[in-house]
Amino acid sequence: MTTYIYIDESGDLGIRGSKYFIIVALKTENPLPLRRIIKKVRKRKLKKSLQKIPEIKANKSPSHIRKYVLKHTIKNEVVISAIVVEKSKILPRLYDVKNRLYNYLAGILLKNIIPSENIEIVIDKKDTNALIREDFNEIYN
Repeated sequence: MTTYIYIDESGDLGIRGSKYFIIVALKTENPLPLRRIIKKVRKRKLKKSLQKIPEIKANKSPSHIRKYVLKHTIKNEVVISAIVVEKSKILPRLYDVKNRLYNYLAGILLKNIIPSENIEIVIDKKDTNALIREDFNEIYN
């Protein structure tokens, strides 16, 4: 059986900007109900003009949409893990290579939840460039 792990972040890894950087991993063996939740949100809860956007951002969504997604997500067999980093505690030199900092933090998060069986990790689309993939593969291979 395959285990699916979805990773997304909130905040940014710039020196300025958000006060916190958060990475969340959601682990499940059955991704279908989760996909259905998002599909229903797109069809039933979003205005027609927003139904085709590539990603639904929680911080830009009304509270009733956030509550709907969370309420229906926890009804499924999922494990949710998160790391919250207060950016003022990050050493300034670590900001030089943001991809490595992202991978380091994601690595800490994943080491606690990665199973030994087949696994598929889905990372937010903004973090799929070659450097990040290579660095990430180095950590887990």
